[in-house]
Amino acid sequence: SAQHAAMAAVAARRATAQQQATRGADSDLPGLGADGLFWLEVDVDRTVLCVVYSEEHPMDDVWPQAHWYMADALGTEIFEAMDDGKDVALLAAIGKLPEGFYWSYARAYNDRNELVDGVGLGRKKASRKKATKLAVALAAGAAKPGGAPGFADETYRALLDRAIQLRPHPARTVPLAALRAMDPESVGGPLAL
Repeated sequence: SAQHAAMAAVAARRATAQQQATRGADSDLPGLGADGLFWLEVDVDRTVLCVVYSEEHPMDDVWPQAHWYMADALGTEIFEAMDDGKDVALLAAIGKLPEGFYWSYARAYNDRNELVDGVGLGRKKASRKKATKLAVALAAGAAKPGGAPGFADETYRALLDRAIQLRPHPARTVPLAALRAMDPESVGGPLAL
């Protein structure tokens, strides 16, 4: 009947609104990004893994191997890095970062010819490049059965597990906690841009 159809439509709209509200709240989950790792929702059917460069232990042990983790996870050392912000949807999702904070983007195809991409955040280009390679490695590893390479250390395996755990909960904006992970002294209080 028409009444049942109208009630079903209202229920569907409420369910959609509740899902959108829940997804929006993911950005505010306590601790999201605190370990320098989070998935960012670029649009409805695209998320990208973001890694924040930090010199703090244990991340300092991971950076020298970032390239090799990426090469193993992809099955190739070939990737395309971009700093120019031509990806309009990604640019909008990242938004404006505080002064001195920058991001780089890379994409590559894995050995199954699937597109894998990642974002690295850091103050210096060399740092962002390492973070981007690690983001691509973790994103590829998260999509690959037995994702960690045999030479992976405990820290990399923990990051991969965290990436897999966080994948169903993408942030809708860059979490403030992630920027604090990069530079705790310069990011305090609410992010007001």
